[in-house]
Amino acid sequence: PENQDALIQAVSDAVDKVVLVVMGGGPVDIAQWRDSPKVQAIMWCGYPGQDGGTALADAIFGVTNPGGKLTQTWYPEEFTQQAALDDYRMRPNVTEGYPGRSYRFYTGNPVFAFGDGMSYTTFDIVLESQPATYQHVLSAEGLEKELATAALTPLEKPAPLISLKVTVSNNGTRTGSEVALLYVASPNAGADGAPLKSLAAFEKFHLAAGESGEAVFQLTAEHLSFVNVHGERRAVRGTWRVWAGNHGEAAAIEVAVA
Repeated sequence: PENQDALIQAVSDAVDKVVLVVMGGGPVDIAQWRDSPKVQAIMWCGYPGQDGGTALADAIFGVTNPGGKLTQTWYPEEFTQQAALDDYRMRPNVTEGYPGRSYRFYTGNPVFAFGDGMSYTTFDIVLESQPATYQHVLSAEGLEKELATAALTPLEKPAPLISLKVTVSNNGTRTGSEVALLYVASPNAGADGAPLKSLAAFEKFHLAAGESGEAVFQLTAEHLSFVNVHGERRAVRGTWRVWAGNHGEAAAIEVAVA
C-alpha cells in the first residue's frame, strides 16, 4: 500500500541501513525495495503469531539463523494486469500475452523466485550421479511401461530408475539450515505445454560450520515424464536435465531418453 511505501522511504531517508520485514499471507511486489541500496535485508514472515516479535528480533539480531525458502513465486505488479483473478490457467499463452503461473510455467521475471531464501552462513550444493561415472540412458518404451504399471498400482512405491547424490557443505562460520531442491526439466521445457522445470525432491540439512551432509535422491518414470495438454502423462524422448538448487542449472546432469 502507498502509505507503507511512504513509511519505508521515510525510514530509508533517515538511516543508512534498513531491514524490511514483510507480514502478509502472500507475495507482494517489493522490487523497489529489493533494489534499494538502503535496504540491506528483507525478511518475510507471514503472520508469525503472538510471540512473533521475539522471533523476529532474534532473527534480525543474529540470535537465530533463518533458513527458510519461499514456497511461492513473487510476481511483479504487472502480473495483475496480465492474469485475471478468476483465470487459473497454469500454462502461458503468448497470443493473449498471458505469462502463465507458478515456478513451473511463469515466463516473466519474478520479484523473487520459488525456493529463494538466504542465511547468515553460506552453502555449496553439489549433485552427482550414483556412481559418479554412470551415464544415464533410458528407453522411452520402458518408461511408458513403468508409467502404466504405476497407474494400475497407485498405492505402491514406484521403482527407482536413477540415483543421484547431493552433498551440501556449510562453508560459513555459523550453524545453519539449507534445503536442497532437486529440479528436472524435459527436452522441450517451456514448449508444447511442458513446464520450464519441476521440483522432483528436496531434503533439509542442519549443518554446523564446516560440516557437510549427503542425501540420495531417486528418480522414477514419473519424474521423467509430464502431463500433456490432453491430460495424458507421457515419456518424452531427448535429453532431460536434473540439477540441485535455484542456481545449479549450469551444472545439470543429463539423462537421455531414447
